[in-house]
Amino acid sequence: MNRSLEALRGLAAIFVVAGHSRDLVYSSAHLELGSPFNKLLLLPTSFAMESVGLFFVLSGYLVGGQVLRELRADRFSARVYFIKRFSRLWFVMLTGLALTVAADAMSRAMFTGAAFTAPNELGGTMTDAVCNLALLQDGRCAAFGSDRSLWSLGYEFWFYVVFAAVAAFLYCLGRRAIRGAALAGAVAVGALWVYGPHLLWLIPAWLLGVGIAELQRAWPGLGLWSPRWRATVTIGFLVLCACGMLASNVLQPPRWEMFLLVGLAASPLVLVLSVWDPTPPAWFRSALDLAAWLGVWSFTLYVFHLPIVVLIGVSALNAGVPAGVASSYALLFVATAACYPFYWLVEAHTARIRGWLLDSTVPRSGRAAQRSAIDTTEATHGTVVPD
Repeated sequence: MNRSLEALRGLAAIFVVAGHSRDLVYSSAHLELGSPFNKLLLLPTSFAMESVGLFFVLSGYLVGGQVLRELRADRFSARVYFIKRFSRLWFVMLTGLALTVAADAMSRAMFTGAAFTAPNELGGTMTDAVCNLALLQDGRCAAFGSDRSLWSLGYEFWFYVVFAAVAAFLYCLGRRAIRGAALAGAVAVGALWVYGPHLLWLIPAWLLGVGIAELQRAWPGLGLWSPRWRATVTIGFLVLCACGMLASNVLQPPRWEMFLLVGLAASPLVLVLSVWDPTPPAWFRSALDLAAWLGVWSFTLYVFHLPIVVLIGVSALNAGVPAGVASSYALLFVATAACYPFYWLVEAHTARIRGWLLDSTVPRSGRAAQRSAIDTTEATHGTVVPD
């Protein structure tokens, strides 16, 4: 994945953390957003949910596009695909759940009777934890404890399963492999039964990302635009994406409509950035590099930030830090910095864990072929969200 798309993912992750930081500060202090000027200052903290829709588009582009490429090349392996997708999500989420248990226990112990109390949804049952580990949150259970951000990972994983099964079903039908088609169809139907048919309400935004990958493949002329037109089109699509997120924020439609609106507004930008990684002016280059760096570990930031926001935020308020705009952005900065060590603890080792699982489960004679099938873009990350 190129620097511009990585930066887009990094910005989306920061918007999520910013939204939760603002919500924690203002809800714990029972404050309203206040004057129009305050609302303007807090505008960047208003797009947490819209950013998840952007993550879905990027995930569909990276993961769905790879599935179709491997099917066309006749080298798709359900076993390898499952290992790659499950390992991408599960080990980071397992550590995130452990952090949530510890942080929520500290929050409950510290803030009983305090002036500012943590949100009510602290803690969770063992059943909830197991359900989250099975990536069934928001399908068969709620996200665990204070880490409400985990809700999207359930959708993410089952998008992977259903899309790959349907794509394999169509591929097998085209080759008249009836047994394979029947098996793939059964997996798709079974996945919808296990998670719930409401999975289909949010998958259109993810499928827009798949469409981008297909359009990029079918229309290579996209990369031949002159530099002047590239810059103009990119700026125009960036404005379109921002307008779509702003419209969603103002209209507050149901979640499936929100994600579809954001996906439609963001897809042209993702498409043009996928074929052209622009070189920004020198004054803007450092900001783009910072956003791209955040994008590399955005999955860790997404999974770990919320229990940290709760623990640090309410601790700061009880220590006398005034609630308001400044404390919301300060909490964003501190929580983001606190998440980074977890990247080195877990996510940075994803490729090694995945390689070990592949070596442990794929027959020795097939390892070289399966290793070559791993797309190099996955070495660093998916989509919000996981790729």
